[in-house]
Amino acid sequence: MNEFPITHWLILLIASLFGVLTVIPYQFSLISDKLKTAREKMPLSVLLLLTLIQNGIMIGVAAALGLLAARAVGLQTPLLDALLGIESRTVVPLTLILAAIVGAGAGLAIIVLDRVVFHRHMPAALIEMSQGHLAAWKRFLVGFYGGITEEVLLRLFVMSGALWLLRQIGLDMTVSAWTAILFASLLFGAGHLPAVASLTRLTPVVVARTLVLNGVGGIAFGWLYWRYGLEWAMIAHFAADMIIQFGAPVVNSTFRVPAPAQSVQQIA
Repeated sequence: MNEFPITHWLILLIASLFGVLTVIPYQFSLISDKLKTAREKMPLSVLLLLTLIQNGIMIGVAAALGLLAARAVGLQTPLLDALLGIESRTVVPLTLILAAIVGAGAGLAIIVLDRVVFHRHMPAALIEMSQGHLAAWKRFLVGFYGGITEEVLLRLFVMSGALWLLRQIGLDMTVSAWTAILFASLLFGAGHLPAVASLTRLTPVVVARTLVLNGVGGIAFGWLYWRYGLEWAMIAHFAADMIIQFGAPVVNSTFRVPAPAQSVQQIA
């Protein structure tokens, strides 16, 4: 199969843009004040269209390069291959359950690590976010962006590309794979810093928290991509997001997290 996998690319692009659409209500709630200012300059419909176009170009290029790199180093998309009738590795249903369990475990680890290590050092804005003040439907939809769009960008593009480059310089496959996994995980964490910066000042401990917590998930998702395929990483990422979005508020409520000094109003 030397031809460019155009059908795979189209499916991943459309799915990723769906993820972009589903995260918009969540993002708009976080930047409601900035959004009001932006809407004074242009209609919401134009803003949404520009968002889709910008993301479409970025994701389209990333998915294309990622698919080429993945093919070159043996990383796969077994479920997509099966859907399209292309011969691939046998898909074992139990491994899909494993992906969900690994993702849920990563989500739980992130909640515990955040609570035990970072919570006491966090500013009020980040504590407020961990208490589930956004509407449940918005928090649920976030999972599609993380599980699909972020995996196409971080695992398919960044990790596959890094692995391909490392293999070109002659590094062992295992060493190359783990280096690529760690690199993509670090970039995954760094990619969340702008969103965190929109909520609070980026102090050293806030930056460390963002990199470490996202890195935990990134390593788990990267391992699943390497060992099983992209779709396994997607399933795990979605499961982790669900645990974090709905589990963290329960944990913080159970352990009576003190109210932040500057509380943010409940957002419907």
